[in-house]
Amino acid sequence: RKQRKTPSAYPNIVKNPSFEEHGNQSGVAQTDTKTLGANNWNFWCRNFGMCGMDETDAEDGKTCAWFADTDNACILQDIVLQPGLYLVRAKVKIERYPECEGTVSVRFRMPNGTGWDDAVSSKFFTPNLKAGEWCEIEGYFFSPSDERRLSFQLGAAKSVGKIYFDHVELYK
Repeated sequence: RKQRKTPSAYPNIVKNPSFEEHGNQSGVAQTDTKTLGANNWNFWCRNFGMCGMDETDAEDGKTCAWFADTDNACILQDIVLQPGLYLVRAKVKIERYPECEGTVSVRFRMPNGTGWDDAVSSKFFTPNLKAGEWCEIEGYFFSPSDERRLSFQLGAAKSVGKIYFDHVELYK
């Protein structure tokens, strides 16, 4: 495995970044999500879809998260962020390409806590994907000047077969 550079002076803000802590302790309770089976993470999908934990093919540690066969889904964790510049990284593996497209999104709630403020949200895609190989998604984004709740999402716009996520990082 290739070693990654980690901003060691700063802690990873993501809770349970490699999905190793199993259980039904979800993040912020939301009416349209269900627990993934990993503490601090929830699963949402528009239509159909399955999700779970995989202990046979993790990129980092023993466990990774997956979902499959949906036209729009994400694994999410809500985090309150202070204003500033952040680095986000995650590992993704796709069973079939180009039938599946992996993304990492950072979406901010509106200041009143409802709805999405897409004007300050960012989405990062997987470059040069190869089916069955782990790839890293990385990007920088700014948190707005007021303290906001971030919905950190690992997702797919379309998914035929499984898409896997592991080792999620978020640094200020």
